[in-house]
Order: sequence, then structure tokens, then C-alpha cells
Amino acid sequence: MPPPTSPGQAGQDVPPPASEPSREEPAASADADARALVKAKGPAKEPQGPEQPLVSLHVSPATSLLNVISAPDSSLGSAGTMEKEWRDADVHEVTSRDKRKGMASMEMFFSDFRAFADATGAEANNRLKRVEKVHKSVTDKRTELYNQLVASYHKAKTDRAEMAHELEVAQAAAARVPQLEADLRVARAQCAESEEAARALAAKVKENEGELARLRRLEANHLAELDYVKRVEQEKVDNLNQRLGEVDGQCRRLREEMTAQSQTLTATAKRWVDEISTLDRGLAAAFPEAQAAALEVAGKAQDARQLVTGEASSMYFSMEPGHHGRPERANHHAGIRAPAGG
Repeated sequence: MPPPTSPGQAGQDVPPPASEPSREEPAASADADARALVKAKGPAKEPQGPEQPLVSLHVSPATSLLNVISAPDSSLGSAGTMEKEWRDADVHEVTSRDKRKGMASMEMFFSDFRAFADATGAEANNRLKRVEKVHKSVTDKRTELYNQLVASYHKAKTDRAEMAHELEVAQAAAARVPQLEADLRVARAQCAESEEAARALAAKVKENEGELARLRRLEANHLAELDYVKRVEQEKVDNLNQRLGEVDGQCRRLREEMTAQSQTLTATAKRWVDEISTLDRGLAAAFPEAQAAALEVAGKAQDARQLVTGEASSMYFSMEPGHHGRPERANHHAGIRAPAGG
């Protein structure tokens, strides 16, 4: 069995013309070649009357093999029939877009098939490029996702460590919850006591405010009374100062009067002393014995006058007994009396 022909070889094998004599190959060899190139497409139709059986050639698009429906006796028929089949083998059945069937040449088929193959190759190339781009994009995306996954993994590990630390802290805090609850109860009790103390203190503050208001009113009253007393006492002091000024004036007048009287009395006493001295001298000359009695009487009178006036003793008299009068006069009298005693 010869190998099947390719599409390019099928287009180059041109059948012999009708005027050409019959083939030089033996009938058995031609029959074998024909049976190798064709295959049955369907059951053969029964002959109707004296007509020859219908023969239809169809080229397979995939293998380009001849499809010949042979006679019921499996014979190829005459040489003319073979030539006609050979010429018709260069066409194939096509179907239009509107589902109508027709016949087209193999060259058109191969041209269409070549264009279809080129378009398919270009499309496959484009698809391959798109696949490569998609593959590169997927690879980049996978790398990026892998990096993100690694970063997320490390971040998750870090977060897990932090959460573990926070969990330890939370557990430690949770372990302190009973103590905190106890402290809270104690604090609430203290708060209640503080509130009670605050209420009591507020009541006491209110009471103290009332007492303070009363004390302020009392202070205002006392201040008013003090102002009144100050005014009264100031008036009294003013009156006393006025009276004291009047008394001072009276005292000055009395001192002036006393000074004038004292001067008058002093002059009178001096005059009296002069007179008494004159009398003493006269008496001493007349009767010395009566002189001592007169001097004593004069001294007593002088003492009485001094007690009345309040003045100091005169320079001519002395309060000592036996020393009345001036010393020189006393000595004089003593001198006078001495001869009398002798």
C-alpha cells in the first residue's frame, strides 16, 4: 500500500486528459491503487433499470482521499468512468453559511486551508504571546503575593508575639481582678462613709453659716454700738479737752494771780522785815529783854503767814526754834545779850 498523498502533492497530481489513451498500467495494479486511495462513504445505491450505478467522488479535508462508490460487483467500471472520477476528484463538497451545499476546487480548498492555517498559527502565536504575558504577569503577581505572604507571615509572627505579650499582661491583670474587686468594694465603702461625712459636714457647714451670719449681724451691731460709743466718748473727750483747756486757763490765771499776790506779799514781807528790823534795833537799844519775845512773836506770825500763803520761808527767818530772824541779827542780839548776861 503506497503512503497517502499530502495536500501539496494532491494539487500537483493532474489527471490525464480525455483524449489520452488508456493507462499503460495493468488493470490489477490500477484497481489496487484506486482501492488504496478511496474509501466507501456510504452503501451503494441499487441500479434502477438499465442505467449505470451513480458514482460520487468526495475529497476528505483531513486526508484528501478519494471516496468512490463502486458497483455492486466491486468493479471500477470502464476506463472512461475512471477518467471522469479522476477529473472530479479535484473538487470537494462545501457548505455555505446559509446551509446550502456546493462543489469547490481543491486549489481553493488548499488556499482556504492555508489561509486558515496561517490565521490559526497567527492566532495561536498571539494566544501564545498573551499566554506568555499572562504567565509573566501571573509570575510577577505570584512573586508579589509570595513577598506579601512572607511579609504578612513575619508580621503575623510579630503580631502573634505582641498579642502573646498582651495576653500575658492581660492574664496578669486578670489575676489582679479579685484584689481590684476587693479594693473596689473597700473604696465603695469608704466612698459611702465619705458621702455620709460630707453630708454631715454640709449640714454642719450650713449650721456654721447660720452661726456665722448671726455673728456677723452681732458684729455689725457691736460695730454700730462701738461707733456710737466712740462718738459719745469722743464728745466726752472733746468736752473734757474743752474743760481741761478752761481749767488750764484758770490755772494760768490763778498762777498769775498767785504770782502777783506772792510778789505783793513778798514786798509786804520785805517791808515788814524792814520795819521789824527797825523796831528790833529800836527795841534792842531800849530793852533787850523784850526783844527776844518780840522776835518770837514775829517769827510765829511769819510762820503762820507762810502756812497760809504756801510760800517758802523768808531768807530773814528760820523755822528752827531759837533761830528766828537773820543770822547776823541773831548774832547781833546774841552779842547784845552776852554783855547783859555778863
